Amino acid sequence: MDSFVQWNLTKQGYRVVVYDGDCQPIEEYSAGNHPLDSQSVAPPGHEAPTETLIKWAQRTAREMADEHNIPHARVSRDTDAEEED
Repeated sequence: MDSFVQWNLTKQGYRVVVYDGDCQPIEEYSAGNHPLDSQSVAPPGHEAPTETLIKWAQRTAREMADEHNIPHARVSRDTDAEEED
């Protein structure tokens, strides 16, 4: 199996994980839901909109795929992880 990248929304922002060909995580990035600071969690009622978080997660996932020479076709949303969160 080839390397791939998955992203998902979390209760406090989003997460992107790069996996190797054996489905082992090799890099992970987590970001908060604060509209001005990606490393912070916004207070209730002041979070970035879900649509914005999705755009940020997709962009970050594509950037991480580029860093690992993984085609964007192998970048996907991990909805199973969202159900666990």
